[in-house]
Amino acid sequence: MQDISSIVNIERLNTEAQALFEWCPVPLGSPLRTHAYSYRNWGIVVTADNIEWISAESKGAYSAEWKETDASMNTMIAEACEKAGLLDSNAIINMRVGAYAAEHISRLVAQCAKPFAFKVKDIGAGTGDTSAALVRELLKTNLGGSIAIELILIEPSEKRLETAIEAISRLTSGTMLERILFTIPHVGTVDAIRNMQSDSTDLFITNAAIHHESFNEHLPEISRVLLPGVPLISGDWHEGTYESPARVYWMYCLLQEPHDEKATEQIFRFVRGGPMAILKSERSELRQFRLLYGLDSDMILRAFDGLTEGERGAVVGSMRYWLEMGKRFGDEGKKSPEVLLQCHERVSKRIEALKNAGFVFDEECKSKYAELVRDKGFGELTAVMMAKKRVR
Repeated sequence: MQDISSIVNIERLNTEAQALFEWCPVPLGSPLRTHAYSYRNWGIVVTADNIEWISAESKGAYSAEWKETDASMNTMIAEACEKAGLLDSNAIINMRVGAYAAEHISRLVAQCAKPFAFKVKDIGAGTGDTSAALVRELLKTNLGGSIAIELILIEPSEKRLETAIEAISRLTSGTMLERILFTIPHVGTVDAIRNMQSDSTDLFITNAAIHHESFNEHLPEISRVLLPGVPLISGDWHEGTYESPARVYWMYCLLQEPHDEKATEQIFRFVRGGPMAILKSERSELRQFRLLYGLDSDMILRAFDGLTEGERGAVVGSMRYWLEMGKRFGDEGKKSPEVLLQCHERVSKRIEALKNAGFVFDEECKSKYAELVRDKGFGELTAVMMAKKRVR
């Protein structure tokens, strides 16, 4: 399709694309929810005249989904992951992030001879699961009374923050952490970091949150706020499905017949590099989607070219997840509150963005990198990475 840059035409494209999937229990969502480096694949060109509008629209497309949700959204995601054979991936990521963060704090405490206040910030704290994992790990250690830990929970949903504060309070009640850990809620997104003092934070933790930002502007801000040599410990979902409308086309081919196991396995084999899947039918809306984005047969056939084996596995994992969401909500005659398009980055893209933002990966960071569902054949889909702010 022809690249577009005017706001009017982007809005029109946005509306037309989403309208084509009204039939599906998993809504498409705005193409502006994909990562900014993929916008051209979606026909959108970022210019000096539209960048502020695009950035605001992208953020709005995410906040609309998450701002009013509560813990039931987490439960729904966990159930779909389990049924898709991905385990409860977010819970596993949280445990790993919590363990790495507690290890970092314990090491600093051991190295410091005088009392000090330790500042930790949890980006996209949600219902507190990541911070709770950190608290559980800290309870296994002997920190002593010479420190104070200030735990700031950054989260756009007030409902989720209330749940998080209650959960952490229950965990610390009657323990040594009750005296030294102070939990502070902050209603806001990762943008809140822009207003924070430079070199003021001893640790950032996050899980499945910073991929809700289409532009990587938050990474330099996180680096700025961290003390030199201090890490960002990040768990996230990493895949390349949403980089291209041709790949999303195959996702909706699955969702048009979610209970057709034979067709499903054919598509999975194709994504992994096998022969072209033979579709029994193609909804008229899918054909219109192809026409809207100028997808010819060759583009459809080569949709997953250029991805590594691990990256293809991650796409299959994501497809399995959305297939389970489609089955659940389709069978109930409802729409999923979570929409399809995301700005997940592949691991290679995330590492590149982190390096560009002033982070380094030393041997300790590399040893902590983990692909948590590799044993299930889903490559890099869920990964934990630790990156340290560059020491100048």
